[in-house]
Amino acid sequence: MTEVYYVHSQVNQDTKQVSSTLIRRGKEWHSADRMILNGAHIVLVEPVRTDSVVAKLIEELRKQP
Repeated sequence: MTEVYYVHSQVNQDTKQVSSTLIRRGKEWHSADRMILNGAHIVLVEPVRTDSVVAKLIEELRKQP
């Protein structure tokens, strides 16, 4: 896969509130440009609706350089 996104969650230690950020793979310190998955380990695949929060966040990330 060459366009991979994942959710990064952080907990505010003072308020215990969780904040989540969508990150595009490749922005990490090692700058991986692809991900190889073992098909035997895939349990579930779900579509993402174009009007979902995830789809909107992905579209915002695609517009960034």
